[in-house]
Amino acid sequence: MYSALDRLRAAGLIGVDREEVAAGRLRRYYRLIPPPAISAARHHLASGPDLRAGDADREAAAAALGEHFAQGRLTLDELLARLDATFAATVQSEIAATTRDLPHQ
Repeated sequence: MYSALDRLRAAGLIGVDREEVAAGRLRRYYRLIPPPAISAARHHLASGPDLRAGDADREAAAAALGEHFAQGRLTLDELLARLDATFAATVQSEIAATTRDLPHQ
C-alpha cells in the first residue's frame, strides 16, 4: 500500500494533508489534489504523425487519469497500471491509449 501511495504522490495526484504521532507511531493523512483544467486537445490527440511525448504530455495525462479515478471511473489498480504506462510512454499515441476508453472532460 505504501508504494502505491508513494507513486500517487510522485504523480501529483495526492498530497500529505497532515501528520501526527499517536501511540508512538507516525500517522499520515492524505488528500486528493484537484488537477488543473486541461483542455481535451491536450490529452486526446488529433490524428497525424506520432510525435515524441514530452514531460508535459505525460503530466497532463496523469492529471486526467487522476480526475477519472476521483470520479470513480477507475479503480486504484487500473489507475496505477495506466500511470505506469503513461510515464513509460515515448510517443503521444502511447499516452493517448491510456485514456482512449474514458470520456472526454
